[in-house]
Amino acid sequence: MRDPQSISLPPDLPGGPTGITMEGRSYIEIDGCKGLCAYSGACIAVRVKEGILSIYGEELCLKIYRGARSAICGRIGGVSFGEDGMGK
Repeated sequence: MRDPQSISLPPDLPGGPTGITMEGRSYIEIDGCKGLCAYSGACIAVRVKEGILSIYGEELCLKIYRGARSAICGRIGGVSFGEDGMGK
């Protein structure tokens, strides 16, 4: 029998967690996106199950925006979560 703490749900499963992978400070991939909230070279914000995920930096751009998967590249200065104001 497996230890329940070692089992992870796929990010695209309904109710599963949002998957976030960063490679250094120049690339971030998000699995579980539900929509784009803001897009500029200084800030890209996406709606995820947990709220709004905002990526701040310089020369940011969407490298992938397909289905529930997004990838952002550029000089990432910070990442933050906020409430989406939609009552989840």
